[in-house]
Amino acid sequence: MRAGQLRERITVQSRTLTTSTSGDPGETWATVATVWARAELAAGGEAFEAERTISRAIATFTLRYDASLGLAPAMRIVWNGANWNIHDVVYDDRKRMWILQTSKTA
Repeated sequence: MRAGQLRERITVQSRTLTTSTSGDPGETWATVATVWARAELAAGGEAFEAERTISRAIATFTLRYDASLGLAPAMRIVWNGANWNIHDVVYDDRKRMWILQTSKTA
């Protein structure tokens, strides 16, 4: 993939479990890396969960392979101020690219 196709700046984050000063468990998101990627929005949809309707946007992010990122479905992408949960991580060994299937819950 040509560098010119990687036009979007995304941040890869991983979940970090924390404990407050009062001992209560919590979580935060730590930045793993900020990289260039190609973002492709796909058709969204709606689902009925927990007695309410939620809308979902779906996107695919393609970025250069970097083993140090350690990409996994438990991570997320921050793009244009929105959080995108990673559901699937595919490595294209022919192109040496990561392909991330994500969704954003509104």
